[in-house]
Amino acid sequence: SDRDFRVEGDTDADLLHTDASTNRVGIGVAAPGSKLDVAGSFQCDSITSDTGLAHGVFTPTRSAEANMDANVTMSEGQYMRVGNTVTMTGRFTADPTAPGAASFEITLPISSNLGAAEDAAGVAFSGAIAGQGAAIYGVAPNDTAKIEWIAVDVTSQLWSYTFSYQIL
Repeated sequence: SDRDFRVEGDTDADLLHTDASTNRVGIGVAAPGSKLDVAGSFQCDSITSDTGLAHGVFTPTRSAEANMDANVTMSEGQYMRVGNTVTMTGRFTADPTAPGAASFEITLPISSNLGAAEDAAGVAFSGAIAGQGAAIYGVAPNDTAKIEWIAVDVTSQLWSYTFSYQIL
C-alpha cells in the first residue's frame, strides 16, 4: 500500500521520511529527490557498490625499462575509481644509467583496454632535481602506463607521481 512514514527529531521535523509513492527515503528532507536523499553530511565505514566506486592500495609491476638500471623500485600507491575513471598516486625510486631519454611502464590497479596514449595521462616529479619532471601516458598494446623523461642526473632519485585513466 502507498503509506508514507516520518520520524521527527527534537529540532528536525523530517529526521527520516519515506515517500511510498516515489519509493524514496529522505534524511532531513521532506520530499526526497532520489532513492536516498540526505540533507547534510553522513559518515560510513565503507561503500560497496557495483556502480564504479572503489579504492585501495596497489604496488605496480614495472616493465619495458629503457636507460634504467635494475634498481627501479615501486612503492605501494593508492588508487580511487569513480565511475570509469581511475586515479593512481604513488612513489618510485629510479636510477637512469646515462643522461638522456629514460622510461618504464607500470601495471594498472584496475585493468582497462587502453586504445591510445591519451587514454591515460599524468605527471611525475623528483623533488631532488630542479625541474625534473616526467610525462605519464597510456601504452595501448600492453594496457600499461608509461613514465618517460629526459634524465639529467644519473643518481638514484625518489619520484612522486599521479595519473588518471579510463576503464574502456
